[in-house]
Amino acid sequence: MSNETRERSKAYPAMSLEDSVRAMNMILTQLGRQGPFDRDEIAGVLGYKSGNGGIGARKVGALTQFALLERGKGKGLYSPTPLSHQIVLSGSTREKNSALRDALEKPPLFKALLERYRQEGGIPTKIAYVLSRDYEITTKASERAAAVFQSSCRFAGVLDSSGKFMDEKAPDLNEGGTDSKTATQAPQERRSALESHPGSEQRFEFALTGGKLARLVVPVTLEKRDLELIKKQFHLQIEFLEFQVNREE
Repeated sequence: MSNETRERSKAYPAMSLEDSVRAMNMILTQLGRQGPFDRDEIAGVLGYKSGNGGIGARKVGALTQFALLERGKGKGLYSPTPLSHQIVLSGSTREKNSALRDALEKPPLFKALLERYRQEGGIPTKIAYVLSRDYEITTKASERAAAVFQSSCRFAGVLDSSGKFMDEKAPDLNEGGTDSKTATQAPQERRSALESHPGSEQRFEFALTGGKLARLVVPVTLEKRDLELIKKQFHLQIEFLEFQVNREE
């Protein structure tokens, strides 16, 4: 028998935060909001036969690392966490963004990297090498771990596309795209602020069934990053609306 042991990598999430949120949305939609759920049930929703081994188990593990699922009292049982509800079900963009940043720092490896590099203002381009050298990630797994980390940071609004840290105070888009200061004002004060800046916003209306209307209000001036944020938040909000409609049927 060979004395060689197989090289094992330190734990890191098997899927990105964005994919984990998408998976959690599917779980809450198909299995309910409370739980507990059996590991195999969860894996089945994600398209795998078993949650006790292979990629199915690794993805369930990723959801626990991001604190979107927590272990129940029974063996192999998991329940959605308040953090997962805050991300998937909340109607507040500010609340979701805050919860996403909380989830990002739940995996110990991710927390350590963020604490290490925040003071430097960005993540090094050779982060995969750093993972292999300093964090017990195998060389084979380091590229994948680096990609999951960087993707998760961008999704949470912590890093930009070049790996630099961003201002993590995001506006609440539920008040028509107003900034954090305006969002805390009383409704009449917000209306006065908008009326005093004519042409500062653009409104879109969509006809629905039964004479109902859907309205979208955004600033006239948008940057590329604004569009990325709107797309991501609308994707999550549409999925939540689908969850509401399906639940009522």
